[in-house]
Order: sequence, then structure tokens, then C-alpha cells
Amino acid sequence: MATSTAEILEGVPHKFKATRVSFSSPCCVCRQAIAFGIPRAVHRCTVCESYCHKKCSPNALSNCIAITPKSLQSRNSTSGILMHKDPRGSAFKKRWCVVTSDFMLYSFKDLNSKSPEEVIQLVHYNAVEDLAGRKRGFSIVNTVSPAEYPKHDFQAEDDDEYTKWKGALTKLMKDKLSKGVTTGVLRESLVATQEENALVRLYRRLNVKVVEARDLPAMDITGTSDPYVRIIVDAEQTRSSTQWNNKKSPFWGQEFLFTVADPASTVLIATVWDEDTWDSDDFIGKTSVAVSSLLDGDEHANWHHLEPRDQEDEFLGDIRLRVMIKEDTNEAVIEVVEGRNLAAKDANGFSDPFVRLRYGSQRKKTKTVKKNLNPYFNESFSFAYDHSIDELRVEVWDWDLVGANDLIGVCMISLLEQMPGAWNDRWYSLTGSVNADHHQTKLSEAENDGTGEHSLGDLRLKLRYTEVRVLPTECYNGLLELLLEDDLQVATTVALAVKEIEPMAKSLVAIFGANCDEVRFLEALTRHEIENTPNPDIIFRGNSGVTKAVDAFMKQVGHHYLQQVLFQQIQAIYALKKPLEIDEMRIEKGESIKRNLQKLNSVCGEVISTIFGAADGMPGPMRAVFRNISTQVRAKYDAEQLEAVQYTAISGFLFLRFFVPALMTPVLFELADQHAPNHTERTLKLVAKITQNLANIVEFGEKEPCMKLMNPFIINHQDEMKSYLHQVSVRSPQEPNSTFFLSLLLLLCRQNKC
Repeated sequence: MATSTAEILEGVPHKFKATRVSFSSPCCVCRQAIAFGIPRAVHRCTVCESYCHKKCSPNALSNCIAITPKSLQSRNSTSGILMHKDPRGSAFKKRWCVVTSDFMLYSFKDLNSKSPEEVIQLVHYNAVEDLAGRKRGFSIVNTVSPAEYPKHDFQAEDDDEYTKWKGALTKLMKDKLSKGVTTGVLRESLVATQEENALVRLYRRLNVKVVEARDLPAMDITGTSDPYVRIIVDAEQTRSSTQWNNKKSPFWGQEFLFTVADPASTVLIATVWDEDTWDSDDFIGKTSVAVSSLLDGDEHANWHHLEPRDQEDEFLGDIRLRVMIKEDTNEAVIEVVEGRNLAAKDANGFSDPFVRLRYGSQRKKTKTVKKNLNPYFNESFSFAYDHSIDELRVEVWDWDLVGANDLIGVCMISLLEQMPGAWNDRWYSLTGSVNADHHQTKLSEAENDGTGEHSLGDLRLKLRYTEVRVLPTECYNGLLELLLEDDLQVATTVALAVKEIEPMAKSLVAIFGANCDEVRFLEALTRHEIENTPNPDIIFRGNSGVTKAVDAFMKQVGHHYLQQVLFQQIQAIYALKKPLEIDEMRIEKGESIKRNLQKLNSVCGEVISTIFGAADGMPGPMRAVFRNISTQVRAKYDAEQLEAVQYTAISGFLFLRFFVPALMTPVLFELADQHAPNHTERTLKLVAKITQNLANIVEFGEKEPCMKLMNPFIINHQDEMKSYLHQVSVRSPQEPNSTFFLSLLLLLCRQNKC
């Protein structure tokens, strides 16, 4: 029977405490990623270090893992007594500390403690430094984001203990970087080199835009396909949305950012699949691009011909196993530890993996981990060892509620090659597919174009590889002083003159945000555009340094506000079982335009009512930026011009670049866990169009005749929209003078060099 290497205490509840994280740790309840790189409020168990969404914590099972010094012996790297001072404490306290090989540091009150006082995830730290003024003292620090991950101070009892601990932690940090085990701000490829005792950080990134495909074969009996694209770069993988009922030429236009470990050896693999609702997805074709061919820094926009799948190089993921042969008891102990980057077999982009072990006639099976491509099993099995049987067969499967389970991959392990009495801990690559013949048969039928020739189509990608070396902060002090000068002349010139406007805009917003001065910076940028735009009808309509800067600012400052406003509305739209189509050319048989129109009016009404009702909750800096724009517009244009531009100057940012994109693709804004199905995607598009036209104070015209049915809705809510835009952009007499408070805050920040 399988037993977990960690002791699970049934009925022991988690001790959750509110905190904030930005790394993509899985929720211990729903198993979905928590933060996707954006700081977010979550709950963390102070005992077992489990994380979960706030909304999920009431549903968490009482199965907290009890961690004791004894239970960590199998993972023990270094242990002993240290004086420890955490970031919240003012005094050192004597603790029994254990550092494990999986990059965790546990601090216990004593050797007999039933649970740790504190658990530190070393993946968040990248250096060990001597502690000034304290003999045999040292600190673990995050040199990239010390504010988010404050340092922990330690002091050893004697010189030998100091050497042991500092050496062990330093080695662990190096191992972590070499293995790419990083999260949060350290998830980037961070390379430390000593140049004049300075830490130089190297960021290698690959930007991938999946644009479109052409001439894809029809994989379904309806003569169509439902294609999507999987992208794999090193240990990272992701997928595009599914284009439903598309015959040959789907369009995605989706961008993804990857970290590159070694550009000389890294290869991007893109595979195109046909999504099936009741069966495993069908492979269409693949292409690959060596990152070494992209080192010039330019954007490479090319069509790539899709090739058939090669079973030998198909990437299905890896499984980590620990194997020991015990000759004294004549048994083989197999620990199934975890999997990584497993192939997604379900329509939601995940798998529900479990592992089967086969050794001769003996069979074992792990638990199933739901919705996870990087599952953690941590289960141990014992087999009666037979010298006449060599191979252990390891199968990773995807559990399905309906239909047969899908095989993800297989690996074979020779037990005769194992050294008796010693643990062999390693990763094994998965190969093979039970559905390969089925897929190949479907492709053979679909590829033939009638002339005997076979074509899988082409995929268009836009790729750009960049390397950025970041020097210590003090190297940039001169540039920062120029950018932060009171007249902002250098900053505005740089923002408006560079070719790469988006990355520059994001960088400048981050710099001014770190100095509590982004509102003043954006005021200077918007003033420049307004003063140089005589025609108010085209103000803020192009992709300029100004619009990109305000866009980056809103995403940074308004992320949580956006979730508070739209999350429930998006979930309600996802819950609709039928489309709300009002186009007679698109509507399905049996549907009623009149009934759909009535429901669409109701849904749109709920959305805008929620937005209008949350006006007072809008972050103060966003309102300050809109207030500055409103003031500048009123000073620039005459009364006739102001009739429209006083509203569109604000809605061009707030709706066109904030609310509406979130309505169109909620999964990109963490408003949904998965891409919308076809009918939901159409409903979201209709709601987004109606909301944007209402924000523009414009009715639908002859270009989209079916949308004219929603003109009464727009007319009825125009006054509410104008009132809302006025409310978020013009300070009322009762509202505190936020300009004074912003100025005061800026002054305090400058004095304290925040």
C-alpha cells in the first residue's frame, strides 16, 4: 500500500494567514496557479507552507502536513542550532534549523517540536551575505526584490558551524540557479558574475507571438478543425486559445514570454492540435526554431511549415523517481516524487495525472492530482525484488471522468543497474503515446489534398530574443537623476522618441512608480500630446509612448480593482449555456433573436452597472491621471470641441485599454481560469463592443446592422456614462484635494529616498 513520505494528519486544519505573493504556486484546493507573476493577496498555511486563494480557503480540507525534524531526515541537507531573527522580529532566538535539498529552510523551536515556527522558501533568495557587526553572522537575501522578500539573519554558535551553514546555503543557491529552480522575481534567468565585486544580472527572454495558421487539414467529421497551439521553450510550456469550427486558417494573435536558460541549445517547439470535446486532442503538425538563429535582436516574422510528429522527439514531460534496492530484505523501494511539464490531455489545457508502476506481475498506482501539469505525488511503494526481472515500467496517465484514461507517457527503468543500498534520485523523460496510431490514421486521411500530396499547413510566428544585463543600482544613479529632474524634459523626450515604445513606456512607468512620481510623469506626457493635437477627434487614438505608458500604468495600479469590478460578471457570462447571438446570419436553428436581445440587454446592464457602481473604489492614482487629462483637455479645446472630447479622452483609456480588453479576453487578466468556449467568446465580444460604443457615446451604424438593435440601450445609458466619466475625472467640491496629498507624499518619498 502506498504511503506518503510526509506524515498526513487527517483532521488537522491548516493555519491560514493572509499574505501576498507573485509567484505561480498552485492553490492547495483548486490546484490553479495563484498569481501568474503579479502580486496578489492569498492565504498561506504557517505550518505546511500551502497556499490557496482567499475564496478557496473555506473549502480547504483538514489535512495539514505535520512537519517535524524527524520527518525531514530523508530530505535533510544540513541541520543544527542557529540563532535566527526573522524580518518581523527584533531579537535573535535560538532555533533548530533544517535545510532540505528541495530548497526549504525550516526553523523549529527545538528538536522535539511538532511543527516549525517558520518555513522559508529558499527559491525566493539568491545570495548569502555576512551580517555586519555580528560575529559568525550571515543573512540570506534577495538582491533583486528585497522589499518583497526581506532578508533573514542568522548567527552560528561557533566557527565550524558558521563554515558549515554558510557553505551549505551558498552551494544550495548555486544549485538552484544552475537547475533553474526559481520563482517570483527570481524566475528570470538570473546569472550572477563577480565583476569588481558587483552582481550583474542577465535576463534572457524569448517573446513569442502566435499569429495565425493556413491550409490546416480538417480533423473532424464535420470537415473542420478546432485548432490551438502549444509552445514549449526549455522547461516552460503554454498554449493558445482554441479557434472553434475553423476550417483552414485560424487567427490567434496571442503573445507569450519565456525565459531562456541557454540560447545556444534552447529550441522552441510549436505543435498545432485539434481540440476534441469527448476524446483526446488530435495532433496536426509541429515546427521548431533554434533560439541561436534569433540572436540578432530583430523580430523574425515567418511562416513555418508544419511537419508530422516524430515519436522519438515528442515532448511529453518528465517524472522524478527515487529508487533503492534493499538486498537484505529483497525488496525494491520506489518513491514517485513529482512530475514536470507533462503533456496537456484535457480541453482545459491541463491533465489529471496519476502514475502506474508495473514490475513483473506486481502493480502499484498513485493518487490522482487534478488539473496539474507539474504534479507532486510523494508516494512510496515496495516491490518484491526478483533478480530475473530487470525492467520497471512507469506509466503516467491522465484520468478522465468520461471515457478511457489517456496515456501521457512511459519510461522504463533497469533495476539491475541500480546500486544496492543507495538511493538513486533522478528525472526520467517520458516517451510514447497510446494514441499515436490513431492520430496518424486521422492525419493520413486529412492530409491528402486529392493529388496524392500531403500537407499539414503552415504556422506564422513572430519571434524576438533579447538579452538584458542589469548592473548594480548605483551604476544608474546618473541616468535616474536626469530622468527624475523636475522639468521631466529628458524623460518625456525618451518616451516619445524611441522606436521600441512599449518596453520603454513600461520601464519609465516602473522607474517613476518606484519614486512615487508616476502621476506627474504621465501628466507631462499627456500634456504634450494634447498640446500637439489640434483635432480632438484623434486624441490618444494611436499607439504612442503616451498611450503605452498610461496603459502600463493602469495595468500595474488597477489590476486588483479590475478583478473586483469584473470577476463576478465574467463568471456569470461563462455560466451561460447558450449564445446570445443577435445576428440573423449567425443565429442557430431554434434560437430567438428577440429572446437573445432581451438577455443581452440584461447582461450588458449588469456589466455597466457594476462598473458605474465601483467608481468610488477606483485607485486614487488612476483618478489623478484622469483628472489631469480632463483639466488639460478643458484648457485646450473650445466649447464645441469639448462636447465629445471631455468624455472620449477619458474613455479612450479607461474603456478602450482597460475594461474592454478584459471583457474580450478575461483569461489574460486572471478573470477566468481557461479560455472561453465558442459561444461564450461570442457573447463576450458582443458585450465588449456594446460597452465600447457606449463609452464613445456613439451608436452603431450601417457597418454592423445587427448591432443597431442595441442602439436603444446605448441611448438610454449615455447620461449615466457621462456622469461616470465625469465622476472619475473631475474632483467634486466635497472631494479632498488629492493633488495636495500626492505632493506631500512625493516630498516625503524624496526626503526618505523611497
